[in-house]
Amino acid sequence: IEITAGDLFFGTAGKGIVLGATSNTAANTLDDYEEGTFSPRLHFDGATTGIAYSSGYSTGWYIKIGDLVTFNFTIILSSKGSSNGSAQIRGLPFALEDNTYHQSTAAFIPYHVSFADQIVCYLPRNNTAITLRESTNGGDITDITNGNISDDSQFTITGSYKTTA
Repeated sequence: IEITAGDLFFGTAGKGIVLGATSNTAANTLDDYEEGTFSPRLHFDGATTGIAYSSGYSTGWYIKIGDLVTFNFTIILSSKGSSNGSAQIRGLPFALEDNTYHQSTAAFIPYHVSFADQIVCYLPRNNTAITLRESTNGGDITDITNGNISDDSQFTITGSYKTTA
């Protein structure tokens, strides 16, 4: 099939492109693709009082192919505000799949964020948030809090996860 102008689309819902199979089975059908942006927001125990972002540094992008979401964003703070508690970044474009074995992690490049030996981004299931944690060489894991973050902290985070949306 050659298409020289326009787009290829299916006029009936629930159809897609079958890959690697001779029949239309859900596991082999590409039936969802989406690109977009989202607004990641830092929270301390759910609060955002006084948190401000440097201009242009609070938008992320994502690509969703089937049930796999790949995302990336950079947040640069101009003020961490006055809220206290555990740090989370909320606002991922889709909730993670609600399956015990589908939690996920993400790569994190911190700037002006204090932490123990390692930093971990934990994406809990059935949620649109990233919990920031620190891990010691001894295996202890605790949450990053407002005390670990500065007014000029920066977060670059990239990852992928499964969703049911």
